[in-house]
Amino acid sequence: MTTDTVSAIGIRVTRILILTYFGFGAYLFFNQRNFLYFPALGNPEACEVFAKTGVEKTIKNGTTLYYKKNGGTIAVFYHGNGGTACDRKFLADAFDRNNLSYLFVEYAGYVDDRETTKENIFQDVRNADDFLRTISYEKLAFVSESLGAGPLAYHTTWRSPEKIALIAPYTRISDIAKAHFLYSFYPATLLVRDNFNTALLSEFRGETLVIHGTADEIIPLELGKKLYEMIPSERKEALFVSGATHNTALDAPGVMESLIRFLQSE
Repeated sequence: MTTDTVSAIGIRVTRILILTYFGFGAYLFFNQRNFLYFPALGNPEACEVFAKTGVEKTIKNGTTLYYKKNGGTIAVFYHGNGGTACDRKFLADAFDRNNLSYLFVEYAGYVDDRETTKENIFQDVRNADDFLRTISYEKLAFVSESLGAGPLAYHTTWRSPEKIALIAPYTRISDIAKAHFLYSFYPATLLVRDNFNTALLSEFRGETLVIHGTADEIIPLELGKKLYEMIPSERKEALFVSGATHNTALDAPGVMESLIRFLQSE
């Protein structure tokens, strides 16, 4: 095999690798929302079961909200990317048992035909805030899990709650992408369009609780710690749950109780 032949083969291989790299990058870019939002992972009967608890379902400017009046403190809840707000009935049950009012916010495209995008989810946040103006409460808390940390952070720019509780939070969606193999070879900051960013919490000084599993396989614990350190509140606490994965932190002994105590405390 001549030097020219080897060189020609090398050039062809290089071209194939470059085309593969950019082609796969384009695939990730144009299909990223399929990797970020998973409404179909929920239980299709969950909302029917949820409705039987006495929760009030309302549509505010296109956004589905689930509201229940219990005590003077209301918790506005932003759920994760898998399933719907109805799938978090276990959390609503805990709020009911402890006399906490709540407002569960559903995302665009999860139970309606709107497109699921960052912009539309932020519109859901604004619609939820409009709803808060129509009800009475004594104290306001925002609670989020996973993806919901972004909407929660955005909501604090519209209305400042007394407390926030973040379960398995993150800094930016692009930081999560960097932690996973498919995205580690690409400039995730440029690749991710719906790049929810919790840096908005860098101005929050209310009471703060961060809950994160040490074995979280989706959102690395380091991102939760980084967010915790970034929040300037002098009244903050972290609960890093040993051995808990992304979806099991609240199941660990005493964790749900800690969340409830935080929300109820004066």
